[in-house]
Amino acid sequence: MQSIDFETSTTFTASELTLVRVSAIRDVSSGSLALPRTVRYHSRLCGAASGQNTSRDYMKKRWVALFRGINVGGNNVLPMRELVNELMALKLENVRTYIQSGNVVFDSDSKNVNALSMAITERINQKYSFSPKVLIISSDELQLAMDANPFRNAASDPNSLHFYFLETRPSKPNLAALDQIKTATESYVLNGKLFFLHAPDGVGRSKLAASAEKHLGVAATARNYRTVEKLAELQLGGTP
Repeated sequence: MQSIDFETSTTFTASELTLVRVSAIRDVSSGSLALPRTVRYHSRLCGAASGQNTSRDYMKKRWVALFRGINVGGNNVLPMRELVNELMALKLENVRTYIQSGNVVFDSDSKNVNALSMAITERINQKYSFSPKVLIISSDELQLAMDANPFRNAASDPNSLHFYFLETRPSKPNLAALDQIKTATESYVLNGKLFFLHAPDGVGRSKLAASAEKHLGVAATARNYRTVEKLAELQLGGTP
């Protein structure tokens, strides 16, 4: 068997892996199996570590919800503690938030992104009389965004690097318009449903940042690198 080393691993006995499928494992001295971090966490979701291997738990999926336009300038106020309660009322589980801009990690049996988004929006509208836009991506999509980041060196200045998560893949993005308003220090990359912007002089004053959604032609929700990194940690079981 090929030996593969993982950055972080946890061992389980073979009996604990009845519901977990992996593409590669390695032998260790104890005779148990070592799983990579991404598989390890999902095995805990299905109760493998505790011996509670229920099919219902195994079918849960982890999601990341990115809210838009809440708690900005005193408008559309929604405290995160109250948001957690509202999401739990919708039967979402393991709900955790990061800062006040509306960044949420949760588990759900549902696999329908549109249904989840609509249910959350409707719930908040009924309770708070405004309808926030909610973009929901899977934990895998979040990790893929981290892996696809073309500006790794900009991570040391996380406020200068923004990830735009797009609702759909742009069919006719106006890249010429983006190039026209881009400053000499700014760089961007469009990759499928992701738009990466590096603005060393500040996103707040960037015309490119302000006009990206318009010229891409699709709805987008942006987060800086620090927020994306923190959400990646949360979806792997980290703390806010």
